[in-house]
Amino acid sequence: MGMNIRLANCVLFCFDLLIVHGGLLAAFWLHDSYSLDAYLHLLPGLSAAALVIFTMFDLYAKPQRRGLDLLIGSVVLAVGMLALCAALFTSLPGVVIVMAGLLQGVLLLVWRAGIWQVGRRVYGGRKVLVVADDPIAGLLIEERLDLNMQGWFTVAGVLTTEEQERLAQLLPGVDAVVLGGAIGVKKELVSLCARYGKEALVVPELFELVLFGAEPQQIGDLLVLSITPPKLKLRQQIVKRGLDLLAAGLLLIVLSPLLCCLYLLIPLHSPGPAVFRQERLGQGGKPFALYKFRSMVSDAELATGPVLALQDDPRVTRLGRFLRATRLDEAPQLINVLRGEMSLVGPRPERAYFIDQFKETVPDYLQRLSVRPGLTGLAQVRAGYSSAAADKLRFDLMYMQNYSFVLDLKILFQTLRVVLLRQQAEGVPEQQTASRSREHGMKEMV
Repeated sequence: MGMNIRLANCVLFCFDLLIVHGGLLAAFWLHDSYSLDAYLHLLPGLSAAALVIFTMFDLYAKPQRRGLDLLIGSVVLAVGMLALCAALFTSLPGVVIVMAGLLQGVLLLVWRAGIWQVGRRVYGGRKVLVVADDPIAGLLIEERLDLNMQGWFTVAGVLTTEEQERLAQLLPGVDAVVLGGAIGVKKELVSLCARYGKEALVVPELFELVLFGAEPQQIGDLLVLSITPPKLKLRQQIVKRGLDLLAAGLLLIVLSPLLCCLYLLIPLHSPGPAVFRQERLGQGGKPFALYKFRSMVSDAELATGPVLALQDDPRVTRLGRFLRATRLDEAPQLINVLRGEMSLVGPRPERAYFIDQFKETVPDYLQRLSVRPGLTGLAQVRAGYSSAAADKLRFDLMYMQNYSFVLDLKILFQTLRVVLLRQQAEGVPEQQTASRSREHGMKEMV
């Protein structure tokens, strides 16, 4: 299976490369400035840059079960980044770079959208059965499949774990089962799916996530899994800290004119300081002062106390909506990164007030405090802005168990996509879930 995926990605990259070079050659021809020597000089660097950038934007992840808008956003950003590299590191005329970028973007979008459509016809339309602990949890899973997996999955029914005896009767009529129940129940249901030759899509419990990074070991004739607390090795800590200092320093220098303008503009737009400090918990639960550009009215929590920001929150100013949409309100946290209180990538830091609430309802929530918090993280590029704490924690723990320098780079690249695709960041209002629950009730098996 792994060999087939690598071969398919190699073929895909070869066609991508043909489009990239074809677009550049067409731009040379249209601009009437073709030079074989200039092209051959660019060929190896352009190919390497395309491979790195396209990989960073996840263009070689499995196309199944991903939205077309996500694919389009990734392609557009990847081509734009490639054009930016060409402008910075080559002597190509600006007109050629723009023309090549437009041609490459259009052709890649047509090519990749075509592959996506073929994949959806071949692998899409799968009937799935949702099994969850209770009707509300099942409905939440159903909504996510309906909202994010249109065309790939069709929910045929929702069962609770108390109704699991019906699963054997219903399995012949579906293609896969989404399991969100307790650990003991999932073991039985996964075995049942295997007997019927059906795919089981398991929503992992937080405990199960730690097994992903477990090391198989042998003690005598006993096979064991060694599970160690998520902790970066010294070499990884040095590399990660080096990336933090270099990138945060460069970003502060490049963004300094814009940050100075915002520092002056925010008080003029809404009375109060431009930057405010808020206590968050960092690595090991140590409190620190997090810096943010103020996007709400001054003293927004004076009457309410600590509350999470809502979608279309009336406390957010007009300028604040722009700052939040572009994530510029988080820019002062680059100072926290330079001071070593935060990293560029890691679990987002939270206030002690909310952590005290989350740890009561979400087991193992405090595990995320074992690493330095980040400006962005895997939860920010994979989950929605309003995703539940437990859902975000799954991605945070996955990141902690699978940290690598390359993963940090991919998250940083894909953060650009999250900023531009605002719909992904906004999530689904809670009211929509409640209304659907009242309006439709539980979906029964057809």
